[in-house]
Amino acid sequence: MQELVAPAEPTKSEPVALVEPTMVNPTTDDNKVKEIAIAKLKVFTGDRTKVRKFIQQCKIYLQINKDIFNADDKRITFILALMSEGEVAEWTEQFISSIQDDATDEMKFPTLGVFLKQLKEDFNKKMKKELLWPNLKNSDKERTKMSKN
Repeated sequence: MQELVAPAEPTKSEPVALVEPTMVNPTTDDNKVKEIAIAKLKVFTGDRTKVRKFIQQCKIYLQINKDIFNADDKRITFILALMSEGEVAEWTEQFISSIQDDATDEMKFPTLGVFLKQLKEDFNKKMKKELLWPNLKNSDKERTKMSKN
């Protein structure tokens, strides 16, 4: 029986697309676990309207490749690698600085759950503020009109 193997690494600028897996004979490939590319993941640039979708895509990819990404530090590193462009790059730098031990220069990763919760909170907070801003402006205008009447 043959196993599926992912094609070459996706580039950061390519859109999500289905990928045809390559078949490899495990007897000639030392029975190593191969990453399965079910789709090329998009780089997350910090668009707050896409944070949930980005996390869902990462979870699916990590689940199908759980034998490769078998520890939280590997999972988080994979996700961070997709967060190196645009507005989210600053968040990524701050996160890495916060987990880096200055004495040993090693990173002390939280659990994946803690990481994803923080990511969602940070980007949803900002998104909610942006979405609420027009409503706050309208409320102020309406209050001004009402007080004049």
